[in-house]
Amino acid sequence: MNAIFNRDSIFNKESLLLVMILFVPSVNFGIYYVAIFFLSAFIIFTRRQVSYFKKEWLYILLTIFVFYLLVISIRSFAYISVSDYKEIVKLALFIVVLMSFKNIKISDIEKIFFAYISLSFIVSVSQFMHINNAIIDLFSSIYADPNHLSVSLSQNSVRSIGLSTDPGASGTLSLLFYVFFLTLLLFDKLTKLRYIGAAASLVVLFLSQSKSSLIALILVSVFICLLVIFNTKRYTTNRLSLIVILLLFGLVLYWVFKDILSYFYGYSKLLNAGLNVSSMGARVEKWIEFYEAIVNENNILMLLFGAGRGFLDANGIKSSVFDNDYVYLFVNYGFIGLLLFSTCMFSAILGYLIRFNHTSISDKILLFIFFAGCIASFAISFYINVKIIGLIALFLSLAFFTKRSLRI
Repeated sequence: MNAIFNRDSIFNKESLLLVMILFVPSVNFGIYYVAIFFLSAFIIFTRRQVSYFKKEWLYILLTIFVFYLLVISIRSFAYISVSDYKEIVKLALFIVVLMSFKNIKISDIEKIFFAYISLSFIVSVSQFMHINNAIIDLFSSIYADPNHLSVSLSQNSVRSIGLSTDPGASGTLSLLFYVFFLTLLLFDKLTKLRYIGAAASLVVLFLSQSKSSLIALILVSVFICLLVIFNTKRYTTNRLSLIVILLLFGLVLYWVFKDILSYFYGYSKLLNAGLNVSSMGARVEKWIEFYEAIVNENNILMLLFGAGRGFLDANGIKSSVFDNDYVYLFVNYGFIGLLLFSTCMFSAILGYLIRFNHTSISDKILLFIFFAGCIASFAISFYINVKIIGLIALFLSLAFFTKRSLRI
C-alpha cells in the first residue's frame, strides 16, 4: 500500500485527492462533499507529522471561522435554513483540502489537469457536434445537471457542458486551466503538454459559450502578456515573439467574430447587444431583487453581516443561483464580508505584482487566477464553485507549504 502511494509517484494520496476534486461529479453536492472530506481526513490523520501547518495560516483560518460564527450569531437564527448551513460546509471543504496538500508537485498537477481537460474537450466537442453515443451520453448524464443538460443541448447553437454541471461551470473551470497552462508556458518552460492543455482549455471554454468567462480570458491574457512585454526580466518567450503572437491572435479573433460567431448563438447576442443581452438583464434584475429585499428591512446588522439565503427563502425569493460572487458575499456576509473578501483579493494581487520578479511560479499562478476570478465573478459564480474552492486551496498550499525545490 505504501509503495502504491509513494510520495514520488503520481499515484500518491494527494494526487488521488486532486483527481477526486476534479473527476467526482459535483451535481450531487452531498456525495461530492463526503468523498472529498473522507479522503482529506484520511490524508491528514495518517500523516506522520502535523507540525507543517504554519501558525500564520492557523490564525487566518481561525479568523475566518470566528467571523462566520459571529455572522450566524448576529442573525439570531431567525432566518437560518439548510441552505445557510451549506456555507460552513464550503468553508470546511476549503480548510481540509488546504491542510491535505503538502508534497504534490506541479508536474503531477499538470498531468492530472491535462487528463481532465482532454476528456472534457472530447465530451464538449461531441456535444457541440451532436455526436450521440452511449459513452458521451453516459458522461453527460453523470456530470451534468439534468435541467441544464436538456436546455443547453437542445438549442440550435449548443452550449457544451463537458464534465461540469452546467455551461457556466465548464467555462470557469476551463478559464482556471487556461490560466494555469499559460502561466507555466510564459514563466516556466515551453512543453507540448502545456501548449495542448492551454489550447484545449480555450476550446472547451469557447464551446461552453460562457460570455463572462470569455471576457475574463481575454482580459487576463492581455494582462499576462503585458507583464511579459514590459518586464525587464526575460522569461520563456521574448517580447518580439509575444507581440507577433498577439497580433496573430488579434487577426484570428477578428476572423472569428466576423465569420464564425453566427454559429454561436450566445456570442452573437453578446456581439450585437453588448451588456443588454437578455441573460444579463435577467441577472441584474435578480441582483436588484436580492439587494432591495435586504435593504428594505432597515436593519443595520443585516446590511453589515448579511441576511443569508434563509432570509431570501423566507421571503419567497429563489436563491439557488447568484451568478455574481460579490452579490453572493453581500447576501451571506453583508458589507463587512464583501469588504473583507475584496480587501484580501486586492492586497494579494497588488502584493504579487509589486514583487512579481521575485515570486515563485506557484505565486504567479495564484496571481493570475485571482485576477481572472475577480473579473469573471461579476457575472458568474467563480470563487463559490465547489471544485474551484478545492483548486484554490491546492494552489495556496503549493505556494505556502511546499518547499520551492519540490514545486516543479
